[in-house]
Amino acid sequence: MHAPEFKPRPLAKFKSVDESVSEAKLNFFNYAKNITALLTKSTPLQMGQVTTLFEFILAAMDKRLRSTRRMEKKNSTIPDPVARWDFTSGDFTSANRFQLSFLHDSQDNLKRTLDLLGISFNVDLSKKCITLTRDKKALHVSDLRAALVDMEDIMERFVVIDYAAIIETMVESCSRVLGEKAAYLDEEGKGKTLQAYIANIRPQAIKFDSKQTANFRRQTEFRASTPTSSTSSPTILYPDLNTLDKTETDQLIQQFRCASKGQLMRKLVYHCAAMTSRAILRCLQSFTGQEDPEKYEWCAEHNSSYAAGSLFYVTCKSLPASRSFPSGFHCEVISCWLREAMQNWVSWSAETKVEYLRWRDSYGTSTPSLLGVTANAKTSSEFKQVMCVESCFNSSWALGLQLKFLYSRKGNMRKFDISEVPLSIRHRKGSRLPLLNSPVTIMRSQRDVECCDASNMPICYSSSV
Repeated sequence: MHAPEFKPRPLAKFKSVDESVSEAKLNFFNYAKNITALLTKSTPLQMGQVTTLFEFILAAMDKRLRSTRRMEKKNSTIPDPVARWDFTSGDFTSANRFQLSFLHDSQDNLKRTLDLLGISFNVDLSKKCITLTRDKKALHVSDLRAALVDMEDIMERFVVIDYAAIIETMVESCSRVLGEKAAYLDEEGKGKTLQAYIANIRPQAIKFDSKQTANFRRQTEFRASTPTSSTSSPTILYPDLNTLDKTETDQLIQQFRCASKGQLMRKLVYHCAAMTSRAILRCLQSFTGQEDPEKYEWCAEHNSSYAAGSLFYVTCKSLPASRSFPSGFHCEVISCWLREAMQNWVSWSAETKVEYLRWRDSYGTSTPSLLGVTANAKTSSEFKQVMCVESCFNSSWALGLQLKFLYSRKGNMRKFDISEVPLSIRHRKGSRLPLLNSPVTIMRSQRDVECCDASNMPICYSSSV
């Protein structure tokens, strides 16, 4: 007898044509020819992957465009180059390993969706080159910029996203992964298994206090809330764009560094999917009886961020997430996550970088400057986000080691010996962000490669390390 086929819950949907303003003019696409086909034959998340592809190509071209802008003083005509992504070229373009995995896994979805838009997707992974054409003519950068604006406009006008469903999907998948990888924690649950505890976590949309506009960033922070009563369920608080007014939406657009509401909608999809793993790890600290006696709980924040990236990566390969999100979604999210982390790292002052590395290398026991970091909601949030990316492994084996280290002790989580951290998952000296963002030409294999050091301890050199 065969098990019933798994039917994923819809996480986003297109509005019907009647509900939308279909006559509004687009910059690049033709509504009747392109958008009608997109709304009937594709999905919002697959459309989002095409938008991500456009962003990646434009970002890869940016360095070359900056160099051509220097010609403005000598020549009033600025070149409009072909939008070509040659990610082995050392002069201006490259792709990191997550982007390569995204392109590899989502290649079929990208081709089908682009075909609906009248664009041919030409990819040669052996030569590591991508070009886009329409009517047998290569798209130029100006074409791609106009197409990107249209895609974000389409997202805003035609798409409805169920953010709670995204979180619930990730919670269910996380419960399966952690139930397998950390089954030894069942004994900490006082009669409740770890998997049952996680499966009971519920999403809750944040209700904003209009009188506390100065604390808007803290109010919108994606976070876990663990109840003091044993009869109540833990919750994950998240900003639901469907419930915000225009003023709140505009503030959130600025906070997430977006250019439009359509771009914000897509970023919140990534945010809800990726940050759920971090929120769950925060809840597990209560489940296992751990506590951080320091007022701002920076050790607890470190620990929940430390394994969040790895948990997200592994969870996306587990049901129901693996069927609910399109192929390549996990690498798409981590690629965008990494780009933001690099932006954060570059924007920090030398003092802030020192504070971050001190906090990271002490595994949270060193509290960052109360005035310079802790009191700054923006920088505090950036610290946690960079930590999630830096400690991300694409190996379930490494995730198991991270979980064992984090939850093998009770009580005061600050009381531990750093030498207990397995060498293979220990923080390396300096920032790992440049390494993670390095070109794919340094990669020898997409598979995890295990080797042993002098002490015969297995070390996992994965494509995400």
